[in-house]
Amino acid sequence: MKYKNFQVKNLDVKIYSFLNENLNEKKQLIKEILSEISEDKEIGFAGWKSKEGLRENLDFNLEDKRIPKLNINFEKIVNKIKNLLEKTHLYLNKRLWVYLFPTNSTFVKEELNGVTGFCPWKNLIYIYVHPECNLNDLEKVIIHELAHSVSKYYKSLDMSIGEGLIFEGLAENFVEAIEGEEDKNLSQVITEKKAKEIFFEIKKILKEKDFKHYSEVFYGTGKYPNWTGYSIGYYLIEQYIKQKFKDKKEINWRELLRNNPNKILSEINF
Repeated sequence: MKYKNFQVKNLDVKIYSFLNENLNEKKQLIKEILSEISEDKEIGFAGWKSKEGLRENLDFNLEDKRIPKLNINFEKIVNKIKNLLEKTHLYLNKRLWVYLFPTNSTFVKEELNGVTGFCPWKNLIYIYVHPECNLNDLEKVIIHELAHSVSKYYKSLDMSIGEGLIFEGLAENFVEAIEGEEDKNLSQVITEKKAKEIFFEIKKILKEKDFKHYSEVFYGTGKYPNWTGYSIGYYLIEQYIKQKFKDKKEINWRELLRNNPNKILSEINF
């Protein structure tokens, strides 16, 4: 494990990297990672109440095949994160934990250009990196997860479909606000017209927390295209911004990212 602690203005940042571990067998790698992560009074076991939760997350993101060693320069990634936080620190809380893990997931490689993220705990994010990744996508993945990390309402494993739409929509619009509008990525896999049609179809299940329905909407496991929920969320928040602000420059992202998602959803005329 490699570790770095630094300050960006009033933000205290801790980065833990497991990207260049020498072990290439899944069980060995998970065992090694778990042995190096101890309980912290603020964040538990890297965002979990027990090591079993962390083990399950690592297991989900690693396939049962050889895990190639990532020859990624740790300092280069740290500098990328520092530069990014210079642009975003005003919207964050006072502390941030970043965990960098390897993944050999075919899905992450093929669908997400080799980089994905997860937010298991407030002020804490995971970034999973595939050996065949495009590190140019690293920044927008981090920004997306940072948007989740500041909200007291965000509970990654306990949210309704409606809450998920708002959280993912906020995150995608936040990425656009920081990085610009050139790359829509997940936010435009369907048109706004199609998004409205599907939103009307799923209105009756917006309060459900059933993962089967959630994955159909967000991850393409049913009749909807992959990432549909992200696109619907993007258009929902875009509409909310139009209703609340005359100009995008007026958006108070620090406040907006912390709003109750159910309140936001109830106020959108979509």
